[in-house]
Amino acid sequence: MKKNILLFFLITLAKVTIAQTNPFDSLKLLLQKEQKEDTTRVKRLIYLSGGYIYFKPDTTLLLAQQAAELSKKIKFPNGEAMALNTIGRAFSSTGDNPKALTAYFSSLEKWENIQDLQNISIAYLNIGVVYLDMKSYQDGLTYFLKAKAIAEKLQDERRIIRCNLNIGDTYEKLNQLDSAKKYTDLAKESAIRTNDLQVIGATFNNLGNIYLKWKMNEKAMNNYKSSLTYYGTVGDDEGYCEVTLG
Repeated sequence: MKKNILLFFLITLAKVTIAQTNPFDSLKLLLQKEQKEDTTRVKRLIYLSGGYIYFKPDTTLLLAQQAAELSKKIKFPNGEAMALNTIGRAFSSTGDNPKALTAYFSSLEKWENIQDLQNISIAYLNIGVVYLDMKSYQDGLTYFLKAKAIAEKLQDERRIIRCNLNIGDTYEKLNQLDSAKKYTDLAKESAIRTNDLQVIGATFNNLGNIYLKWKMNEKAMNNYKSSLTYYGTVGDDEGYCEVTLG
């Protein structure tokens, strides 16, 4: 399963009130105009940095590093953790997994210090994603299960769905197919109930992979075709390409 689905776990940032149509242009102007070193500036830097993640990761990295440095200066640990998380995303998007892990573990440490369970769960998931990308499947599974335990404690259904999706995907990579199908079915049932079309598409794709390994080609094909329908609906070109390979 592609990284875009796995990396659904982004930090919810405070909304920035702006008057112009383009939020990133507005934020750039605000940052240039208002030089006050406070938590609002940190949040704006992080929000802006996230907008460049898929086409200018170097800019994401630069802005997030500025946010981290300012957070440390003004003693804003949550801001520093959010910035480190964004730094991890920047390194992950360019394939620098060791540096991504370092940043994610640093953000995890900050959130553990302030006992922020929601964001601890996010850090676990992001760490699991990197391990999965490195083919360290058992390590990835460990962190996905940790994330799910917290999500269940918080009764966060959206995150539970994605934990189950990732756990199922990891079990498929480990060739533990019964477990893979169990967790993928759980994710699909919940995603259908909550009308999460992109995750539904991902679950059908993963089920196709499972049935293909079982040499149940007709069922694999049916799931792949169902996945194409959902990915096409949400305009997920990367997911669509992956499914056509299946």
